[in-house]
Amino acid sequence: MNKMIYERFFLFIILILLFYLYFVFYNNTIYGYFYTFSLTSILLLLTMLLVIKGTIELKLILWITTIIFVIKIITIGILPVGSDDYYCYLLDGKVLLNCINQFQYAPDSETLNHLHSNLLPLDVTYPHIKTIYFPLSQAAFDIA
Repeated sequence: MNKMIYERFFLFIILILLFYLYFVFYNNTIYGYFYTFSLTSILLLLTMLLVIKGTIELKLILWITTIIFVIKIITIGILPVGSDDYYCYLLDGKVLLNCINQFQYAPDSETLNHLHSNLLPLDVTYPHIKTIYFPLSQAAFDIA
């Protein structure tokens, strides 16, 4: 493979890393999250296209794929930035685990006081509204 392709991949990886660092350490917003994951997905797609064409060496494939997955794995632990419904999901799962009908009580209900913590229901967006999620979704919240 020629030197120009290596240089382009290297510059693209640097761009992804800069977006990632900006996202994690400075501007933890949905835009940073979007750009980081979009760019790593594009890089993975480009790598796969080069693999299909047979114009890329195995060493470069492994290097690029490793970088992509390391970036994605590191960002797994970052709190969700796209929605604050996350806290509602957690509380719904906690209520279900305690065999309480989450459709019957709102998050700030006195009946659920024994389930409240320093985050829940304080960080739930609308603590006075009962859950609106379907039972199958509730099962997923329970697992979380």
